[in-house]
Amino acid sequence: MRISARHLPNLCILTGLETLSVSCNVLQQLPPSLFADHPALTSLDLSMNHLSELPHNIAALSLLCELNVSANCLLSLPTSLGNLNSLGVLKLRNNLLRELPHELCCLPCLRTLDASHNNLVTLPKEIGQLRNTLETLVVTNNGITLLPHGLSRLGRLRSLVLSNNLMSRAPLCRGLVALEVLLLDHNRIGLFVYA
Repeated sequence: MRISARHLPNLCILTGLETLSVSCNVLQQLPPSLFADHPALTSLDLSMNHLSELPHNIAALSLLCELNVSANCLLSLPTSLGNLNSLGVLKLRNNLLRELPHELCCLPCLRTLDASHNNLVTLPKEIGQLRNTLETLVVTNNGITLLPHGLSRLGRLRSLVLSNNLMSRAPLCRGLVALEVLLLDHNRIGLFVYA
């Protein structure tokens, strides 16, 4: 279902809704009842709007598998995102995020995390907790200078994209046994470090 409006209309009659895309609109806020009224949502696309925050009750979407909040004005994320136990794909591109909440590292199904084009300077030190699920990590165009040691625990990681950051040392983590793609271009790398 596609909707174009500054504020979402009342959708509570659509209780069986599984996929909702409201991308490419001018939404500035979401109705408080959106998540509670639609527990069957598995895919939610809120990208390319003017959202400055996500409501904490997003955790009510216990079946949500894919969330796209790219190209908004988000400065932070609610810690309740860590309660989305079915979430496999999280797209956070093109926001104003300075950090990712460590609660994201508790998501038991997270396979893809894209936090490109933000203001990140590091990743949560708990990132290694995603060792059994995370396959793709994309954090291009940020201000990342150092990576947490927990990164080396991501044994299922297949693609690590760190282009256009501020790293002076390239991480070559022995624990990344499944890694197929490593992009480190456009950094300040002068030294390879084995971890």
